[in-house]
Amino acid sequence: RDLRRVSAETYIENVTLVSSSIGAGMSALGEMAQSSQPVRAAVQAFLANFKAARDQIVLLGDYKDLHDLLHQLQFHCFGAIRLAAPGFPEEETSLGNLMQYQPDLETITARAHKVVERGNLTAQDEAWLQDLAEARDTFAAALEQRDSEALKHTLWLLNHILSREPTRINTRLNHAASLIRLSELLEAMTRIVENLHSLEVDLNQLELFQTGTTALAAFDHQLSGLVDEHNRWQMVEDDLRLMESDPDDMEKSWRYVKRKAQPLYSGIEERWALAILESSAKLDDALASQNPTLVRQYFRAYYARARNRFYEVDVDLKRLCDELRKVGESLNAVLRWIT
Repeated sequence: RDLRRVSAETYIENVTLVSSSIGAGMSALGEMAQSSQPVRAAVQAFLANFKAARDQIVLLGDYKDLHDLLHQLQFHCFGAIRLAAPGFPEEETSLGNLMQYQPDLETITARAHKVVERGNLTAQDEAWLQDLAEARDTFAAALEQRDSEALKHTLWLLNHILSREPTRINTRLNHAASLIRLSELLEAMTRIVENLHSLEVDLNQLELFQTGTTALAAFDHQLSGLVDEHNRWQMVEDDLRLMESDPDDMEKSWRYVKRKAQPLYSGIEERWALAILESSAKLDDALASQNPTLVRQYFRAYYARARNRFYEVDVDLKRLCDELRKVGESLNAVLRWIT
C-alpha cells in the first residue's frame, strides 16, 4: 500500500518502522551467518546482489543530497535575493535584506562541497560547484562594495545553475535508483529464506529475517513510486519556471504544462490536490477572459501551489533516502560478517 496516503507524521513513522524491520532482519542474518558455515555459504551465493545494492544506495543518497541543496538554493537564495535586489545599493533596506541571505548561500556551497568530497560522484556532477563558489564570492563582493553589477552577475550565475542542474541531477538520481535493483535483492533474500528452512538455524532469527524480507518488498514499492512522482514534478517545475521567465504565448504554454501536470493531482481528494485544481481552473478562466492581470495573478498562485507540492514530495523522498541509507548500513554489516 502507498505509505504516503497518510499524515506526514504517520508516513515518517511507517517508513522508519519498515527500515527498522529490514535492519533487524539483516542483523539476524548476520548472526546466523556468524554461527553457521552453511548459512554463510547460502548468503555468499548472493554476495554480488548485496554489494550492488549497497553501492547504489550510497550513490542515490549523494544525488539526493545535491538535489536537496539545489532546492534550497532556489527557494532560500535565488528567489529571495531576486526579490530583495530592487533598490540596491541606494536603499539601506534592500542592503539589509540581501545580507540575510549571505549565510544561506555560504552554507549551501559548503555542504555541496562536502557531498563531493565523499568521492562517489563523477567530474561532471561536480562541475557546477565552480559556478556556485563564484556566485558566493561575487555576492560577498557585491554586498561589501555595494556593487549592483556584481549583484546582477550573482543572480545570473544562480539562474544559470538552476536552469540546468536540478534536471540533470534528477536524471542521475533516477538512474541511481533504477540501479539499486531492490527487487533483485528481494529475490536473493527470498531464496536465502528458502535455503535457511532446510538448515538448523534459530527460528526466532529466521522469523526476523523473513519479516525484514517482507518489509523490503514494501520499501521497493514505495521507492519506485516516489522516485517516479518526484521525476514528474521535476518536469512540471522546469516547464513552469520557463513560463515564468518567458510569459509570451502563455495560453499555448499552459495547455502543454496542464496536460503534463494534471494527472499528478486530478482525482485525489486531498487538500493540496484540490487547491491546485482550483488554481488551475482560475487560470483557465483568466486566460479565457484575456485578462493579463488575472493571468499573472493566477499563474503565480498555481505555480506556488505546484512548487509546494513538489517540495513535499522532495521532502518525502529525502526521508525515504535517509532510511534507505540505514538499509545500506545493514547490508554493509552483513558483508563484513560473511567476507
